[in-house]
Amino acid sequence: MRTQIVIHVLPGEIDEYEIILDNLFKSKDYLEEKDWISIYATLNLSPILINWDECKLDKQFFVDKFNQLKIKCNWANEVVFNIIEDDSILGTTSQKRKASEENYDQFIFLDCDIAFHPTTLKYILETSYQLKGKYIITPQTVKLWDWTWDVLVHKDFINKNYGYEKTHDPELTYNQFVDNVTVTIFPNFKFGCGWFTLYSKEILNFIGIPLWLGHYGPEDTFLMFASELAIRKKYDIKQYILEGIYISENYIKRINPYKEKLVMYNLKQEFKEKAERQFQIELSNFNNKI
Repeated sequence: MRTQIVIHVLPGEIDEYEIILDNLFKSKDYLEEKDWISIYATLNLSPILINWDECKLDKQFFVDKFNQLKIKCNWANEVVFNIIEDDSILGTTSQKRKASEENYDQFIFLDCDIAFHPTTLKYILETSYQLKGKYIITPQTVKLWDWTWDVLVHKDFINKNYGYEKTHDPELTYNQFVDNVTVTIFPNFKFGCGWFTLYSKEILNFIGIPLWLGHYGPEDTFLMFASELAIRKKYDIKQYILEGIYISENYIKRINPYKEKLVMYNLKQEFKEKAERQFQIELSNFNNKI
């Protein structure tokens, strides 16, 4: 099984990306020869996203740092470092789309602000080796912003207040006690796309990350809704939850020492709204097609 870990990096996220690589390096201690891993990272320097004429640091600073970090991936079977300076990829959605078109068996999408225990990768891989077809595998999470996410919440956090995720210390995630991880099948679908979520190539071929979602859109929501429609028509799609191990987003210790040195064009909301205007139409089109 060939598994590719996909990471999108903006210049202001490069120190967080280094932390991701450091934690993946710890993860390799739990891997075996059968665990074939590719790391595909994109450093996005597009002038459509960044006003380089007004920045106090130039592109080369980030190019050099990005390339220096490649040595932290020397444990992986394959390393693909990609630097973007055009309009081909302008967000996490378009990078995931490009990656998912390649010839790997499965993909893990990982955002730069995700904290995880070093055994997470091994547990998710071992689960995947027992599966075939259209599947999604997710770790658990801490308490999130509303009740619809409770199905993913780890037992240690189920009694926390909604919104707890914004105060959670990522050190708790890195050092969590993991002793009994079990796998359950969730009868519906609920996941965050870049939360160390694993997707089989087959489900990405079937539903995919369509072009209309653009560069930054709700690809996870579309995958969830489309999967719901597909199982009603007897397609075999399943989401598996690893109970006993969780990830979290790093809200309180995010690292961006470059904030005052970079001038960004914030197009996320524009991209998201454009995709959302198409959402129901495209979901109906998918339903009619299958």
